Amino acid sequence: MLASDDLVILESNFRKNEYEALRTDAKDQGIGLVTIFMTGDPDVLYERYLDRQPHRHPVHTSTGTIPPEMFRAIAAPFDPALYGADAIVVDTTRFTDEDYLNLLVKVRAAIATPSSLTP
Repeated sequence: MLASDDLVILESNFRKNEYEALRTDAKDQGIGLVTIFMTGDPDVLYERYLDRQPHRHPVHTSTGTIPPEMFRAIAAPFDPALYGADAIVVDTTRFTDEDYLNLLVKVRAAIATPSSLTP
């Protein structure tokens, strides 16, 4: 997939080793990455998680609903050493239409400027 000539969007709650492997593969193939790290207030994110539960695909519900303590423990904070100082960090606690437009501008700028892409 990384070898395609088109832009590719990969969305995931990447574990550290998964992101490192993706970054290494991209670098080995000369492919730039734009990393967007979504974060937010843990209480708000947990409430959203609970709200989604009735509508989730069964594969995502096999372990049941996780308690808030576990949710907070697995929600890793942004790590510039891992994701790079040029990663776009977005606080989604109160994500507005204006926030979306600002994010879109940042992503378009990063894609248009090859030197800003993480090697």
